[in-house]
Amino acid sequence: MPNSTTSVVRSADDLLTGLDEIAPQLAADLDADEDAGQISQKAFNLLEAGGYTNMLAASEFGGLDLGPLDGLRVMERLSEIDVATAWTVMILNTHLKDLHYLDPAAVVQLYTDGPPRIAGQGAPMGKAEKVVGGYRVTGRWSYASALPFADFVVTLAVVVKDGTPVKLPSGAPDVIIFITPKDNVSDDGNWKVLGLRASGSNDYSMNDVFVPEEMTRSNVYQADFQWGGRSALLTMTGWLLWDHTSIELGLGRRLLDELAAYARQASTRRGRLADSPVFNSEFAQAEASFRSARAWVYRVWEDVQSAIDADRPLGRAQLTETRAAMLHIHDVNERNASFVFRQAGGASLRSGTLQRLCRDAMATGQHILLSTSSYVDCGRDFLGEAEGQQWSYYNLV
Repeated sequence: MPNSTTSVVRSADDLLTGLDEIAPQLAADLDADEDAGQISQKAFNLLEAGGYTNMLAASEFGGLDLGPLDGLRVMERLSEIDVATAWTVMILNTHLKDLHYLDPAAVVQLYTDGPPRIAGQGAPMGKAEKVVGGYRVTGRWSYASALPFADFVVTLAVVVKDGTPVKLPSGAPDVIIFITPKDNVSDDGNWKVLGLRASGSNDYSMNDVFVPEEMTRSNVYQADFQWGGRSALLTMTGWLLWDHTSIELGLGRRLLDELAAYARQASTRRGRLADSPVFNSEFAQAEASFRSARAWVYRVWEDVQSAIDADRPLGRAQLTETRAAMLHIHDVNERNASFVFRQAGGASLRSGTLQRLCRDAMATGQHILLSTSSYVDCGRDFLGEAEGQQWSYYNLV
């Protein structure tokens, strides 16, 4: 696998310096990337060689194992360059954390040629029938971002026996997480969308594929990471909050910077937009909203990083605050995208940077993690009504 030749990276500062160097190349083919439905192979090779596609790889296997706070800094800069490119990198990194559900002896096999490239998604849309030595899995899933570049696919499936879901003692169905080589999966495409067009978030399917038991973990919604040191303290729930927060930082900044550049230009029809007092007032409000949201994100993740550095697991209240900050910055960026689209007039209607940023801002908010029910549960916790409950991937239980 080419990822075994990744260059040595020492810190987040090295990664940030490297991004400044390769930014022009990453941004060179964005229109073509959107048409292709994925970033270019050239861009991917640059990102992999620079250590970006696996910056969260486990230290136990020689990875940089970047902490969440430094990871936010890198992702902020990358999403400022291009959102779909950053999304691809985010996905490949976060799925490395899925490996913490498996026994380390199994994970060693996956790291044979360096950090594995993993795509997939977390909805249990498949069925897994228990057989000797593992499971036979059939199903179809959507939104496998970065699938064109993956060597493995990680997915969830409901365990069935004679076609009926197997129940846990709690009465809930048993859901396994599993990883399988991409060769066992059919890449079904179907990625024709409004935003994040170059993220390669394709559909995929499996038909009666055998998955060895060591490459699975049952009862995944209640399972803890089996290894991983301080990185495991964040839990998969925390890492999911991290990834969907990280994209918004650079996206929100670039949205407003591009509008400001447009507003300063002279227009033969209406003069400079920057000379309008109404626009200036609304732009100031958009800036205040984004800067406040960004500041909250960094404050809560500084607290998270402090807990991890002190070997303290995250409690419900801390996860509630990180989740609410994630929801808030998404909402701010969606409102600002509408503002940008309206104020830029025909410039945002036509293909180009402004239109792409507006579309991407809308698309990033469509994930299930951003559902209204998450705000409901955050509100319950802020009100002191969530004692005895903990966060699962999507809600308090």
